[in-house]
Amino acid sequence: MNYNYLFSKLIKCYCGANYRGKLERKVPSYICSNYSNYRSCTRRKVKEELLVYHVEKFCKEHDFIFEKNIYFIQDIVEIITVDEEGSTIIKYKNGEEQNIS
Repeated sequence: MNYNYLFSKLIKCYCGANYRGKLERKVPSYICSNYSNYRSCTRRKVKEELLVYHVEKFCKEHDFIFEKNIYFIQDIVEIITVDEEGSTIIKYKNGEEQNIS
């Protein structure tokens, strides 16, 4: 089964690596590629449904019509970062940020 990850190329780890999409028990999630490939980083997983929830919430607050597709997500999200403590921050292209954990 192929799955199109909505947040591909948008999530960065504190170690500098990108997060990559991974299905875990049929749940779309993201994990640091350094951890996934080399075990040289901390295993910090971010579930796609959590990111979708917060982006949709942001859209409602700004009267945007949320579209659940990669093109819409890439149009409004600048970058998502995960720090050493596991905090996930969504930075939007309008300059706003959401700390979601």
